[in-house]
Amino acid sequence: MPERIMKQIYNKVLQSEKILLIPHQNPDADALGSITAFMEFLTSISKNYQGFCVTEISPKLFFLPNSEKFTFDEKILKENFDLIIIFDTGSSDYTGLKDYLEKTKSFVINIDHHPTNTLYGNLNLVNIDACSTTEILYDFFTKNKIKVNHKMASCLLAGIITDTDRFQNSNTTSKTIQTTGKLLEYGANLSQIQKNQYTNKTIKSLKMWGVILSRLTKKNEYSFAYTYITQKDLIDNGATAEDVEHIGNFMNSISDAKIRLVLKEEDSGYIKGSFRGSDDDSVNVAEYAKKLGGGGHKKAAGFKIKGTVEEVLEKVFTFLEKK
Repeated sequence: MPERIMKQIYNKVLQSEKILLIPHQNPDADALGSITAFMEFLTSISKNYQGFCVTEISPKLFFLPNSEKFTFDEKILKENFDLIIIFDTGSSDYTGLKDYLEKTKSFVINIDHHPTNTLYGNLNLVNIDACSTTEILYDFFTKNKIKVNHKMASCLLAGIITDTDRFQNSNTTSKTIQTTGKLLEYGANLSQIQKNQYTNKTIKSLKMWGVILSRLTKKNEYSFAYTYITQKDLIDNGATAEDVEHIGNFMNSISDAKIRLVLKEEDSGYIKGSFRGSDDDSVNVAEYAKKLGGGGHKKAAGFKIKGTVEEVLEKVFTFLEKK
């Protein structure tokens, strides 16, 4: 089935004249790496395309080839696209373009690896066994005999490295390692990925991590640990949201709590939550994220909801009590 869908997507791309590429809001390295690799492919076959995102891209991802080819101006949506491809997005809601996508006459392709994916596309290439969406795209390129150059390789590897948290997460498989090996053979720049995503930290960002970790609280009755960060924290410390980007994955280091949560207050009045779960088979954090309007994987999931930190925590406590 996946191979047939990959071929259908390939043929649809060849038939299309104008293509719009969309990630989820606040795209991570997997979402952006997927699109920038696909841009490189589309360039090689002389296709007219445009990348669009509702939110700005983190400067930490500017190292990805083609990242400068995105627009954030919604006027682009008034243009006629015969094909829209959405990457690494479990639901049309997460693009921030739900109404637009429900009304569009364009053909929609959905490429993703999240188990909570709602299959909202006209064609859906969803593989929940893949560690990342970029791993799916590597298979797409391979099955369709598309040459992967060094730029594409770096984009694809960025998604794998970050979504597995450098091969530490349970979604890492032997296939993940094999794919990584091939991407390195094709010229992927691993040191550049590591430097931009993990090792380039300022004193301000490290102090901000100290604030967050000092707030770690555990609810023993639920085996639940949580912390949070507010807009005031960022302002007071001269930090940005990017400075605390990987704190969710760091919560995987906690050994005495099965469920971990980081809440980040956004300036829009929303709270962004990142769940992480232990290796215990009984833990499925995607269930909690889904109840809060989000989704994700069994061991890593997220959500975005209107409210305050206190209000969101009350909702989480209610879910945990019922569980």
